[in-house]
Amino acid sequence: MKKKFGFGTLSIILFIFAIVWSRDIKSLNNFCLGDAVLHFINLPAWSTHLNGNIGLHYTVFYSFAILILAIIVGQKYPEHIFAKSGKILSAIFAILFAFAWFISSTMIQG
Repeated sequence: MKKKFGFGTLSIILFIFAIVWSRDIKSLNNFCLGDAVLHFINLPAWSTHLNGNIGLHYTVFYSFAILILAIIVGQKYPEHIFAKSGKILSAIFAILFAFAWFISSTMIQG
């Protein structure tokens, strides 16, 4: 049986969007799509902590939420093409994001 395109295919698209949303593009002078969108709608992209030198990158939290949505979509529609790939990749990156957040929060506190 050949898999078909469907709502589950959105899982891989959401995964790609989450990565593009949160990454700085070095060749474009460290342009970050998420930061640009948040700035455009007058929301902060960074928190300030310790005199503005260190802060939380809010864009990563939005990206994390998109990854969770991709996992849910991939889980709900596994019969669609790329749904399983999107779910697995999103789960891996969600775990990496959570781990990085945990490490950075412990470094800020201590």
